[in-house]
Parts: sequence; structure tokens; C-alpha cells
Amino acid sequence: MSDIYSNYKNHVLIFTLYSVILLVMLISQNSYATSTNKNQSPINIMDAYLLKAKLPSLELNYQGSITGLYYDGKSLNFSMNEQNFIIINDKKFVLKNIHFHAPAEHKINGKSYDVEGHFVHEDHDGNIAVIGVLFKSGKKANATFEKILAEIPTSKGQKITISKPIAISDLLSSCSMEKYYTYSGSLTTPPFSEGVLWIVLEDVIDISSAQYKKIKQVHKKNNAREIQPLNARFISCSL
Repeated sequence: MSDIYSNYKNHVLIFTLYSVILLVMLISQNSYATSTNKNQSPINIMDAYLLKAKLPSLELNYQGSITGLYYDGKSLNFSMNEQNFIIINDKKFVLKNIHFHAPAEHKINGKSYDVEGHFVHEDHDGNIAVIGVLFKSGKKANATFEKILAEIPTSKGQKITISKPIAISDLLSSCSMEKYYTYSGSLTTPPFSEGVLWIVLEDVIDISSAQYKKIKQVHKKNNAREIQPLNARFISCSL
């Protein structure tokens, strides 16, 4: 009888230890999940939270061209040729995708913009760096955009070929590569993965109201994610 009781106690002890270990693992996993949700994008870039520093000029090596447009059901995307990349801290990040959000996702001191372009790059280790470019609509038309938007896809999966390819670098020709904000954030679409290096250019590109309406023909619905808390992060900006 004593042997049965002893075995029973041992089993209870083992079960209890197993339960404690499992509980600790679950708590740890939950804490990790919680902590990884604190560096999300987009954010409201406020002067009060800026850390001014001497940031290096962005090394863009965009040798290719925009050859077409397609709509994936969420965003207007550009097709590209050739290899295009940027150098960040001596690492090569290859341009993988260019797409647009309307309205813009990031805000500057609470100010909203009409459109935001995302130039998504990735290095050989899978690290992601995104250049965000803000657009505002008005009277002034953008010559490069006019060529790109000559014909646009209006249904999911539709692809448009641009007869005369347009240099990718022309899209950013009016922007300084020395003035930008940078911070650690996330993808703004599922799975909202963190560890993304964000670079938001300070210069805003002008497009006409008519050009904006063309973009909205594709983005009939708001495809911008809501602003996320900054939490304990800081934002660096050029001096």
C-alpha cells in the first residue's frame, strides 16, 4: 500500500512540475508576443520625439525601369526590370517591390498626406528596409507620374505594360537623399512583422488632383493602416 501511495505522490509531483514548466513557457511566449507588438508601423512622426543626428546620405543604385503596373487587390504595384538596390551600413538591400497606399500611412506632426509610396528592400539575410515617400495633391502635375498613370489597372490581377519603360530613379528625382526620418518598425500589412528599418523621406512629392484621382480609381477603399503607438522608440532625423 505504501508503494502505491509513494508512486502516486511521484506521479503527482512529476505532473505538477510539468504543469509549472508548461505555464512558464506559455507566459514567456505570451510576453514575447506582447513585446514584439510594441514596434509597429506606421507612426506619427512628431518633432518632440526626434533625435537629430548626422545621418549618412542614402546610397540609391536604381539602374532599372518601371515596366508595368498591377493591382493585387490591395495596392497599386510597379513591375521592374534590372537589379536595383541601396547600401545601408555597408549592406546591400535589393529593391523587391514598389507599391502605394492612399491615403498615406505615416503622418508628420499630425499632418496627413494623400498618397505614400513604399520602396521595399531586402538583404541576403532577409532583413527589410522600406523607403517611404509622401505625396500631396494640388495644382502641380508630376511629369513622371503622368507617364506611369497613362493607363492603370482597375481590377484585381490586371496587369498593364508600359510601352516606354520609365527610370525608377525619376520617381525620386525631386527628393533629397540627405534629409529623412528613420526608425525601427514593422510591415504595415499582415503579418505585421517587426524589425523593419523605416526611412521616410522629408521631401514631399507634388502630384495634381487629377493624378490623385487616377490613383484613387485603383484604391477605391482606404488601404492605409491606422497610426500605431510610438512607445519607447525614438526617431532619428537629419541635422
